[in-house]
Amino acid sequence: MKQTIKYCFLCFLLSRLIVLGVAYATFYSFDTPPAPPGYAETQGPLDRKPLNVLFFYDSVHYLTIVNEGYGLFQTAWFPLYPLLIRLTGGTAASAVAVSNIMFFLGLLAVFKLGGRKAVLLTSVSPIGIVFSAAYSESLFFLHLFMVFCFFEGAEISICRYIGRAGGDVQVTGLGVDRCFGVIYF
Repeated sequence: MKQTIKYCFLCFLLSRLIVLGVAYATFYSFDTPPAPPGYAETQGPLDRKPLNVLFFYDSVHYLTIVNEGYGLFQTAWFPLYPLLIRLTGGTAASAVAVSNIMFFLGLLAVFKLGGRKAVLLTSVSPIGIVFSAAYSESLFFLHLFMVFCFFEGAEISICRYIGRAGGDVQVTGLGVDRCFGVIYF
């Protein structure tokens, strides 16, 4: 188990350095960094703070939910990720920390299902920036692979509870519980 954690952590760390290195190089190659729609209206002008490369699009809404609660334009975002952000401090840095911790835990679940190669390929995926950004994708990633792990172990009752919790992460999580129920029964 210790070797598994060490390998997953190494893949996590190296992949985050690569992905974030490319993201920062891209971010700093513009004279004026590109700001996502709605960012300037809610957060002010985008500056070159290091964390801003991981804080874009939906991140603005998640932090608004954490700090002000649900408003008229935040009803499309599910509550589990903002709750975890609030429990860990309610800042952009805590949102990024939650995402990275969930991604690492998800890599452990991937290892259980697919081994070393699966962890390596998952961690260096080109879309990997969303697993480090202040997005709910890493939480959904963890949730989905936990469902797969418990399903493989034929622990269907636990699988269904985790599947139901996915509905608190993203809209696609609402269907996970139903899909596994249909497959098993």
